[in-house]
Amino acid sequence: MTPTLRSWVQAIVLSLLATQYRKVEIVTSNSPAPAAPYSQAIQVGQTVYVTGTIGTSPSTGLMVPGGTVEQARRALMNSLAILQAAGMTFSDVFQKPYPARSSVEVSRIPYDARIMIEMIAVGNGRGISY
Repeated sequence: MTPTLRSWVQAIVLSLLATQYRKVEIVTSNSPAPAAPYSQAIQVGQTVYVTGTIGTSPSTGLMVPGGTVEQARRALMNSLAILQAAGMTFSDVFQKPYPARSSVEVSRIPYDARIMIEMIAVGNGRGISY
């Protein structure tokens, strides 16, 4: 392969990799806006990293009334809205092979929430295309 052809092939491969692994911010008004400077989710290829969501209402930004069960239900609905904005569903999170798990101990969750749920979803060729 000539040096010119090699350079051309390398440029194409690097361009394809950069496109495939580009970070895309996922934003939806169907889930509350973040309480700090972070994204609701980031998609890289067919993987979506959903930030920790809590039981706040998208329309009011306030914690839903009730206890842990109600907050967990709302947090899951918020997470689902983010996944759907990326063209994914819970099946992209909760089917085998299951994603890696993370667990963090904190002294306090924003808004004194009782629960925070984060997710990693891996799609099967659906979602945002580049």
